[in-house]
Amino acid sequence: MKNNLNNQNSYFNKYIKDAFLQLGKKQSEVIADLQVSQPYVSALMNGRKPVGKEMAGKLNSLYGFDIAKVMSIASPLAPNQQKTILKKLKKLLISLRNRITPEQQQTFKQYEALLSQGETIVTQELIEEIATTFPDINKEWITDNKGTMFLSDNTLINGKDLSHSISKLKSKNGTKEVSPVAEQNYMMVEYVDLSASAGMLGGDFSADVIDKLPDTHKRLVPREYREGSYLVVRVNGDSMDDGTKRSLSDGDEILIRLWTDPIETLPIRSKLFVLTTRSGHIVKQITKIDHNKKVITCHSFNPLYPDQVVDFNELIQIFTVEKIVNSKIRF
Repeated sequence: MKNNLNNQNSYFNKYIKDAFLQLGKKQSEVIADLQVSQPYVSALMNGRKPVGKEMAGKLNSLYGFDIAKVMSIASPLAPNQQKTILKKLKKLLISLRNRITPEQQQTFKQYEALLSQGETIVTQELIEEIATTFPDINKEWITDNKGTMFLSDNTLINGKDLSHSISKLKSKNGTKEVSPVAEQNYMMVEYVDLSASAGMLGGDFSADVIDKLPDTHKRLVPREYREGSYLVVRVNGDSMDDGTKRSLSDGDEILIRLWTDPIETLPIRSKLFVLTTRSGHIVKQITKIDHNKKVITCHSFNPLYPDQVVDFNELIQIFTVEKIVNSKIRF
């Protein structure tokens, strides 16, 4: 599945992969039979190598493979679908990480590596392959945005109904001081204290799993209508506090959104970020992305803290800070 050849990432032939699995031959045996290189055979046996007439004839004569099916070409999705579906597949793999069995780990890592390549071209066959490999995936969620991400999930939850109490609050002259917000305008998300967390932030972002978390590990927040995986985290320390309105103070809870697009598209002029690195988690402003040196320069609002430089290789996750959802009144 690894992208070893120029067009390999845009090609998939399920028939070839299934035929080799049914054949049961080892890779070393196929190399000896076909007299070709190991990378070629690896791609071929995974259905990732386009096959010409000569090779199709060999596969037919040696193993009885159907020549027409061997030479069939997978067609990529329309250009306007590529970006949307690729984003959904990346989001799906993040949620899938905690659902797979030990036996699926290796295959999962192969898909993760394939989809992390910026030039990956999504085909209907690739979607079918992923859905077949992980049967709990709802293929219609990927292609048509129907239902939940996983077939075993319940329907998406809404926030708690607050109308019964909020609607009764009135000022002395009888007018309402506050107005209730409709139930559907809230969402429940996982909560993580950065000081007590190590490694990747968030687990399965699906509503069914979040609903089963204890109350101390989730938060009810105003709904975000932009598609994405959201999380609430607690800010620790005063590195982002300079005493102005823009500050993020110690103890503030912020809503963050997982960034799945290429790093060069980060909105560094309009957002703050939570970075998950191999050394821990940091909340910072990104002032520069140096693609030549492959480093990110991170800035603290508090002048007592110097800028930090983070190597691309140290990055595990990037989240954009969307809003403060819980902050103490400070005098």
